[in-house]
Amino acid sequence: MKRNSEKTILHKTNNYYSKIIGIFLIIVGIIFLFISSSFNLKICASLIFIGIILILMLNKKITTQGVSDKQLTLIFVFLTWIVLIITINADFEVFIILIAIGIFTIKEFLSEFLDLYLQKRLNLLFYVSLILFVIIVVKRIISLSGMYPS
Repeated sequence: MKRNSEKTILHKTNNYYSKIIGIFLIIVGIIFLFISSSFNLKICASLIFIGIILILMLNKKITTQGVSDKQLTLIFVFLTWIVLIITINADFEVFIILIAIGIFTIKEFLSEFLDLYLQKRLNLLFYVSLILFVIIVVKRIISLSGMYPS
């Protein structure tokens, strides 16, 4: 049976691995930016989003709350890949809007099951996705009204 100090050291090591993998995914996503294609842009955004989730959501402490950081990260990974599969032939804006709606939904359903650290991180992600959502919707409204050429 492991002592508490051994569990903490093991969890911190796993945290560093997740940060390294997150940085690697962000770098690969940025490399995909230079290959111009609508599908590659979605893959790029997916890789960067998952990398940010790995860096942002996984913390250093073990939680006893209902949903752990690893489960929340796994939920975001599944959300991203499901939206990617659904929007293969759609615009990039549709991809971003569906990711934002997924984040809104996850925040609403899971906020009471998360500890304070994960709630703060999820709020940050929520506000960033809300800003992107509002920008895309306002841009669409302006282009549909004819005030701004698309």
